[in-house]
Amino acid sequence: MMKSIKIIILLVCFSPSFSKAEDGYRLWLRYDKIDDAGLLERYNKSIEEVLFYGESATIDAAKKELINGLSGLLGRKIHYSEKQNKNALIVFNATTNPGIPLPNGVKEKLESVGNEGYIILNNSDSNNKLYIIANTDIGVLYGVFTFLKRIQTHQSLRKLEIADSPKTQY
Repeated sequence: MMKSIKIIILLVCFSPSFSKAEDGYRLWLRYDKIDDAGLLERYNKSIEEVLFYGESATIDAAKKELINGLSGLLGRKIHYSEKQNKNALIVFNATTNPGIPLPNGVKEKLESVGNEGYIILNNSDSNNKLYIIANTDIGVLYGVFTFLKRIQTHQSLRKLEIADSPKTQY
Protein backbone atom coordinates (compact mmCIF):
# COMPACT_ATOMS: atom_id res chain seq x y z
CA MET A 1 0.00 0.00 0.00
CA MET A 2 2.75 2.45 0.98
CA LYS A 3 4.69 1.64 -2.19
CA SER A 4 1.68 2.42 -4.42
CA ILE A 5 1.14 5.78 -2.68
CA LYS A 6 4.78 6.71 -3.32
CA ILE A 7 4.42 5.80 -6.98
CA ILE A 8 1.27 7.91 -7.31
CA ILE A 9 3.00 10.88 -5.65
CA LEU A 10 5.98 10.54 -7.99
CA LEU A 11 3.72 10.32 -11.04
CA VAL A 12 1.78 13.43 -10.03
CA CYS A 13 4.89 15.46 -9.21
CA PHE A 14 6.80 14.62 -12.36
CA SER A 15 3.99 14.29 -14.87
CA PRO A 16 4.22 16.93 -17.62
CA SER A 17 0.47 17.43 -17.56
CA PHE A 18 0.50 18.36 -13.88
CA SER A 19 3.64 20.41 -13.61
CA LYS A 20 4.97 23.25 -15.71
CA ALA A 21 8.51 24.41 -15.11
CA GLU A 22 9.76 27.93 -15.70
CA ASP A 23 12.93 28.28 -17.70
CA GLY A 24 14.32 30.93 -15.34
CA TYR A 25 14.03 33.84 -17.77
CA ARG A 26 10.33 34.44 -17.08
CA LEU A 27 10.87 34.29 -13.34
CA TRP A 28 11.75 37.98 -13.39
CA LEU A 29 11.10 39.12 -16.98
CA ARG A 30 7.45 38.49 -17.79
CA TYR A 31 6.20 40.16 -20.92
CA ASP A 32 2.55 39.11 -20.80
CA LYS A 33 0.15 40.90 -23.13
CA ILE A 34 -1.43 44.08 -21.75
CA ASP A 35 -4.94 43.10 -20.68
CA ASP A 36 -6.49 46.61 -20.80
CA ALA A 37 -7.82 46.85 -24.40
CA GLY A 38 -7.83 50.66 -24.53
CA LEU A 39 -4.30 50.95 -23.18
CA LEU A 40 -3.08 48.21 -25.51
CA GLU A 41 -4.54 50.10 -28.49
CA ARG A 42 -2.80 53.35 -27.40
CA TYR A 43 0.53 51.55 -27.00
CA ASN A 44 0.18 49.87 -30.41
CA LYS A 45 -0.62 53.23 -32.05
CA SER A 46 2.40 54.84 -30.36
CA ILE A 47 4.79 52.09 -31.49
CA GLU A 48 3.92 51.17 -35.06
CA GLU A 49 7.56 50.55 -35.93
CA VAL A 50 10.96 50.39 -34.26
CA LEU A 51 14.20 51.86 -35.56
CA PHE A 52 17.25 50.59 -33.64
CA TYR A 53 20.74 51.77 -34.54
CA GLY A 54 24.15 50.44 -33.54
CA GLU A 55 26.21 47.30 -33.60
CA SER A 56 27.77 45.60 -30.60
CA ALA A 57 27.06 42.64 -28.34
CA THR A 58 25.31 44.97 -25.89
CA ILE A 59 23.19 46.57 -28.63
CA ASP A 60 22.27 43.10 -29.89
CA ALA A 61 21.14 42.14 -26.35
CA ALA A 62 19.09 45.36 -26.09
CA LYS A 63 17.46 44.70 -29.50
CA LYS A 64 16.59 41.14 -28.53
CA GLU A 65 15.10 42.26 -25.21
CA LEU A 66 13.10 45.03 -26.86
CA ILE A 67 11.69 42.66 -29.49
CA ASN A 68 10.81 39.99 -26.91
CA GLY A 69 9.31 42.54 -24.55
CA LEU A 70 7.26 44.51 -27.06
CA SER A 71 6.08 41.38 -28.90
CA GLY A 72 4.75 39.91 -25.66
CA LEU A 73 3.34 43.12 -24.16
CA LEU A 74 1.71 44.37 -27.37
CA GLY A 75 0.57 40.94 -28.56
CA ARG A 76 2.01 41.27 -32.06
CA LYS A 77 5.18 40.62 -33.98
CA ILE A 78 7.56 43.56 -33.84
CA HIS A 79 9.71 44.40 -36.83
CA TYR A 80 12.55 46.82 -37.27
CA SER A 81 12.38 49.46 -39.96
CA GLU A 82 15.18 51.24 -41.78
CA LYS A 83 13.31 54.51 -42.32
CA GLN A 84 10.74 56.17 -40.07
CA ASN A 85 7.36 56.46 -41.78
CA LYS A 86 4.90 56.04 -38.91
CA ASN A 87 4.72 56.43 -35.15
CA ALA A 88 8.13 55.09 -34.26
CA LEU A 89 10.29 54.12 -31.34
CA ILE A 90 13.83 55.23 -32.23
CA VAL A 91 16.71 53.77 -30.19
CA PHE A 92 20.39 54.69 -30.47
CA ASN A 93 23.67 55.58 -28.78
CA ALA A 94 24.22 59.33 -29.22
CA THR A 95 28.01 58.98 -29.45
CA THR A 96 27.69 56.72 -32.50
CA ASN A 97 24.62 58.55 -33.82
CA PRO A 98 23.91 57.54 -37.42
CA GLY A 99 22.89 61.10 -38.33
CA ILE A 100 19.57 61.36 -36.49
CA PRO A 101 18.88 64.94 -35.38
CA LEU A 102 18.57 65.12 -31.60
CA PRO A 103 15.38 66.66 -30.21
CA ASN A 104 15.77 70.05 -28.49
CA GLY A 105 17.59 69.94 -25.17
CA VAL A 106 18.68 66.30 -25.44
CA LYS A 107 22.40 67.01 -25.80
CA GLU A 108 22.48 68.88 -22.48
CA LYS A 109 20.42 66.19 -20.74
CA LEU A 110 22.75 63.47 -22.01
CA GLU A 111 25.70 65.32 -20.50
CA SER A 112 23.94 65.36 -17.13
CA VAL A 113 23.18 61.61 -17.02
CA GLY A 114 26.78 60.43 -17.45
CA ASN A 115 28.26 57.47 -19.32
CA GLU A 116 25.64 54.87 -18.50
CA GLY A 117 22.67 57.20 -18.45
CA TYR A 118 19.80 57.40 -20.92
CA ILE A 119 16.89 59.56 -21.95
CA ILE A 120 13.42 58.34 -22.88
CA LEU A 121 11.52 61.07 -24.64
CA ASN A 122 8.22 61.77 -26.34
CA ASN A 123 7.26 65.41 -26.44
CA SER A 124 5.64 67.87 -28.82
CA ASP A 125 9.04 68.61 -30.36
CA SER A 126 9.50 65.01 -31.48
CA ASN A 127 6.15 64.69 -33.32
CA ASN A 128 5.03 61.05 -33.34
CA LYS A 129 8.34 59.66 -32.19
CA LEU A 130 9.47 57.99 -29.00
CA TYR A 131 13.19 58.03 -28.32
CA ILE A 132 15.54 55.98 -26.19
CA ILE A 133 18.89 57.76 -26.44
CA ALA A 134 21.98 57.00 -24.39
CA ASN A 135 25.64 57.95 -24.14
CA THR A 136 26.87 54.35 -24.40
CA ASP A 137 25.59 50.96 -25.50
CA ILE A 138 25.07 49.88 -21.89
CA GLY A 139 22.98 53.03 -21.39
CA VAL A 140 20.83 51.94 -24.35
CA LEU A 141 20.26 48.59 -22.62
CA TYR A 142 19.29 50.31 -19.35
CA GLY A 143 16.93 52.58 -21.27
CA VAL A 144 15.27 49.62 -23.01
CA PHE A 145 14.60 47.91 -19.67
CA THR A 146 13.13 51.12 -18.22
CA PHE A 147 10.91 51.59 -21.28
CA LEU A 148 9.61 48.00 -21.09
CA LYS A 149 8.97 48.39 -17.36
CA ARG A 150 6.95 51.52 -18.07
CA ILE A 151 4.69 49.58 -20.43
CA GLN A 152 4.45 46.62 -18.02
CA THR A 153 3.26 48.95 -15.29
CA HIS A 154 0.67 50.55 -17.61
CA GLN A 155 2.18 54.05 -17.56
CA SER A 156 1.59 56.68 -20.21
CA LEU A 157 3.97 57.17 -23.12
CA ARG A 158 2.69 60.71 -23.88
CA LYS A 159 4.72 63.81 -23.03
CA LEU A 160 7.36 61.51 -21.66
CA GLU A 161 10.70 62.85 -20.46
CA ILE A 162 12.86 60.51 -18.40
CA ALA A 163 16.55 61.22 -17.82
CA ASP A 164 18.21 58.65 -15.58
CA SER A 165 21.42 56.81 -14.86
CA PRO A 166 22.31 53.85 -12.65
CA LYS A 167 23.36 54.69 -9.13
CA THR A 168 26.26 52.25 -9.35
CA GLN A 169 28.42 52.38 -12.44
CA TYR A 170 29.09 49.11 -14.26
